[in-house]
Amino acid sequence: MEQRMRDVERKIEQADERQRKSEAAQSKSHETIMRKLGEMSQQQSAFVAEARFDREKIVEHHKTLYGSNGSPGMKTAQDRLVQDARRMSRLIWIVVGSLVSTVIGGCATAITIFARGG
Repeated sequence: MEQRMRDVERKIEQADERQRKSEAAQSKSHETIMRKLGEMSQQQSAFVAEARFDREKIVEHHKTLYGSNGSPGMKTAQDRLVQDARRMSRLIWIVVGSLVSTVIGGCATAITIFARGG
């Protein structure tokens, strides 16, 4: 009977030991999982911060190109410069044409005067 009691006590001690080892392993596993979650959370926070920074850069670039709050952007300024260049080109051709016309008219008048003997 004593032998049987010792066997039961030994089995209880073994079961207790297995329980402690299992709890220790679970605790270690839990710590590992929590550490990994913390690392992932930090990585996610860094990714979100980087995404916000990229978004801000895109918005700022868009404002620079297209303007904001009533101020013209680079695209608008470029379009205006191109339109001014076209207007200037037309004006130059009008001036050149009028000069050529005046010179030709003057030559025709001179030829007419000299042809009449004058």
